[in-house]
Amino acid sequence: MFTKWLYFFKPQITTIPSINPSFPQPGISAYLPTYEQTLAALNEREPETLLTVIMVRDQLEAARLKDITPAVKDAQQLIRLDGQLRLQVSAPLLPSLATWRKSLSPPQAHWWWFLDEAAAKKETDRDFLWQILAVTLFVLTVTLATDIIRRLWTHAPDNVAIVSTLLTMLITASPFTQNGRALITSLLRRIPRLPTHRHAEVMATTALIAFLLIAGLRFLYLPELAERYNDQGVTAIEEGQLTTARQKLQQAIAINNDLAPSYYNLAAAYETIARYDEAIHWYEQALDHDLDFAPAYNNLGHLYLLQGEPAKAQTVLRSGLTVLQHTPVPELAEERQTHLFTQYRLHTHLGQAYYEQELFDLAAEQLRLAVGMEQDGGLDRALFAARPHYYLALTLEALERPSAEIIAQLETALSYLAADDPAIWQDTIAERLSALR
Repeated sequence: MFTKWLYFFKPQITTIPSINPSFPQPGISAYLPTYEQTLAALNEREPETLLTVIMVRDQLEAARLKDITPAVKDAQQLIRLDGQLRLQVSAPLLPSLATWRKSLSPPQAHWWWFLDEAAAKKETDRDFLWQILAVTLFVLTVTLATDIIRRLWTHAPDNVAIVSTLLTMLITASPFTQNGRALITSLLRRIPRLPTHRHAEVMATTALIAFLLIAGLRFLYLPELAERYNDQGVTAIEEGQLTTARQKLQQAIAINNDLAPSYYNLAAAYETIARYDEAIHWYEQALDHDLDFAPAYNNLGHLYLLQGEPAKAQTVLRSGLTVLQHTPVPELAEERQTHLFTQYRLHTHLGQAYYEQELFDLAAEQLRLAVGMEQDGGLDRALFAARPHYYLALTLEALERPSAEIIAQLETALSYLAADDPAIWQDTIAERLSALR
């Protein structure tokens, strides 16, 4: 009985079959069809389908390490399927990878286990570019905003300037201050279906919108505002409100320092109150900003004549005529009259400048050109002046021309005398007519 019991528990000898080294191991070609099938079945709503794919990829990798020289077509197919895997794995599937790695501890070389980290790095790199764009827009926006506020506050700001400044500060601060960014981030988190990795793009887009609004204020709104202030200044001059006119025109210049008419109108305001030095300064500023602004040449030359500097006046007035000769005559009636009247006054004042330098032949030439414009019919009769006739009479007398011609010019000058002509002219003309008759 005991012998039988020993026999029953006697270890049984089993033989482990030996592996034939010559038996061929399966290569990557054996796993490629399965890899392709699992990729086709990949579903972003079922993370397990991704786990199946990467496990098959592990098997394929093990086979690849043994398959020292895979066929070219197999290698090409593997490269293609790996590319397909990178493209197919969407954001909803990625969070599961970190959990699986903790359990299975794949080697770092198995990149398919680390697709989430690669995607995060890619998003970080892309976010960095968006952040660079946002910072660049920030610098540009702040620069423009600072320029806008400076222009609005250079002179005493009115309600329009204050409101525009507040609007500029609001637009500029919203995407760039810490509180502004926190508010935008909070709002972004409340938007359904907006992935977190898109927040940097939205922030950059917000910065772009702020930049475009500020650029619109700077390059579209401010020039229009400057024009409005200029028009208000001109109206104030016409109404005799010179203090208001000066304030409005200085605001126009501060907002748009390239607006030559504002310099011209400000100079005219100073000329009205006989502050000739300041008027000359602003006429020169008008020409510095627009060398083709012919009326400024005329008024500047006239002021030089008032200050007893006919040589300076001659230089400026000749430049004005040169500019006007290269300027086409406008087709609109009002603009055409302005053009012709400027030419009329340039000839008149240049003739006066020549007369005061005793260049009588040159004076007569310019003054006859001015008088001739009255006879051409293009210039409105309401714009005719006594000045060209008065100085032409003096010039003809200096040249010892016939009395009849001198008398004709004096009589015409007398008929055109206006309130802004020197009061002494009326007595002078009367005396010369009495002496010549």
